[in-house]
Amino acid sequence: MQPEILKIDKQEILDQLQPTIDSFNSEFDLPNEKRINLQGLTNMKKTQKYLSEIVDKVVLDNLLSDSRFSVLDRYHLRALADFSVHSSDSADQNQVTGCWLNILPSSDLDQLMESDEFKISCQSRLGLDFLNQQVKCSKCREMVDVKLHHLSPCDKSTRHHALQKVIFNFSRDAGLNPSWEVKCFDDSKHRPGDVYFPHFPAISDKKVAIDLTIISGHSNFKSSGVRQNTIKNLEDADAEKNKIREKCLKNGIDFFPFAMDTTGHFSKPASKLITAIANAYSGKKGVSFSTAKDLLKKKLLFTLAKFEARHSADFLRSLGFLGG
Repeated sequence: MQPEILKIDKQEILDQLQPTIDSFNSEFDLPNEKRINLQGLTNMKKTQKYLSEIVDKVVLDNLLSDSRFSVLDRYHLRALADFSVHSSDSADQNQVTGCWLNILPSSDLDQLMESDEFKISCQSRLGLDFLNQQVKCSKCREMVDVKLHHLSPCDKSTRHHALQKVIFNFSRDAGLNPSWEVKCFDDSKHRPGDVYFPHFPAISDKKVAIDLTIISGHSNFKSSGVRQNTIKNLEDADAEKNKIREKCLKNGIDFFPFAMDTTGHFSKPASKLITAIANAYSGKKGVSFSTAKDLLKKKLLFTLAKFEARHSADFLRSLGFLGG
């Protein structure tokens, strides 16, 4: 006897959802133009995506308008939210800043955090305080805020090196033959970027140099409204590299800035490079493109979170707040 195939009446499901949607619209007192409307939606996958995005956006908008949150707290909420929730002009509509949280733990893949590092990463992501008052930074003598945002730009060499290594190793495994900080300008000993590709036809018919920049919107934050937009921060970081690009082009090298924000976002050029590297990795390793792209993003964001937390842990230990 053949099992009976269960047939789902899509309209019936939508009808069952409607009372919940009506309650949601009423709870948030949404105007007509912002109310969730299920009419005409018959594709259940699209319906689920539509509902998730619109609910997330309503919740986010209400949090951002809550007077109990400081301007800095609202910046933090906006920055951590998925770009697709609050911006139609995002660097990457599929970006999720917390995707590193479900990376496969592995010592062989260098994908492990110490217990303190993970706790600090989660506490920082939640926007919680680490101190009850500001203290002086031992490196620059400036004041460190209670959320430790000051520490991000103050000591960045080890973090930069670790992220550079992720890009280099992933590109090497993709068969792109990268080189490490090649000094290839004819008129100087300077290097054009962090990672150099003698051949990368997917993005350029020239040699390619990538230069990594990590920015912290929190540390540059000003309550007057200056530099409160994560996308604008990333664009500014890319623009600062234009002089390097001009010099690279004169030497037959195409230059690409690779900007990341400490909240977990990538600039548009960085997203383009991630796509190209992931595509090469997919062909080389025989995995799907989406799997390769997801893996590269997770490794970059995991490494960023790990070294941010490690620096904070070292600082807290120096104050006697963590064990040795």
